[in-house]
Amino acid sequence: MRWLVVVGACALVGVASPVQAQMEPPVEEETGPHWEDGWHVRTPWDYVAAGVLGAGALAITLATPESENGWWLRRNRFDEGMLRALAAPRPRGRRIAAILSDVSRGLVMAGPALIDTTLAGVADPELLYRMGGVSLLAFAATTLLMTGTKFAFRRERPNVRRCEPESEDGNCLGGRRYRSFFSGHAAMAFTAASLTCTYHTRMPLYGPRRADLAGCGVALGLATLTSVLRVVAEKHHFSDILVGAIVGFLSGFILPASLYFGFRR
Repeated sequence: MRWLVVVGACALVGVASPVQAQMEPPVEEETGPHWEDGWHVRTPWDYVAAGVLGAGALAITLATPESENGWWLRRNRFDEGMLRALAAPRPRGRRIAAILSDVSRGLVMAGPALIDTTLAGVADPELLYRMGGVSLLAFAATTLLMTGTKFAFRRERPNVRRCEPESEDGNCLGGRRYRSFFSGHAAMAFTAASLTCTYHTRMPLYGPRRADLAGCGVALGLATLTSVLRVVAEKHHFSDILVGAIVGFLSGFILPASLYFGFRR
């Protein structure tokens, strides 16, 4: 009889388990923007690191004396050919291109700096705090690299060849004429675009997957437009914007993926 009791108890447990599972409400998975358990948390140390990098960039600027002489003056066929193909032939066209590059850079930077962080903050204030640290660290890294490189190479801008002895153009005066390498506009724009793609491929900030992928594509398009316009305006050589784009990608995608999110999706 004892074994009959044991068998009966097991049968009751087997019947009761699925009934209980049906009665219990299913656990809902988080579908909105959220920080996944597998992602690393560096806050607040990423804010501290960003402050250190920013202070380093400021120290380089203040400690490096202005120079009237450039160090990288030699031209090459690749950059000269790209300038002939892309640079605006008239001063008005170059001025418009420079203004448009400022506008497009501002638009692409507004993505991770304002739009994405606002959407994240609405979903979860803690997410806003963490994403802010990621973005600030990425932009600070780009700023330090950009500042150090400009003062280290002192490359002559392509529009300097058009400067007149009494020119009032700011890029024709003092050390600013020798800060062509690498392009800060391209670096900052691609940092912002890479951050946008980093966030939108990992979190549904816009909701549907297609909308987030579209946001990534638009950001990359604006960053590319910003970079090319700097050559059209004769503010930079083509190699300047190429290196700036690479630096932006390293800061906006490789750095966050290495420290926070990982490379797999």
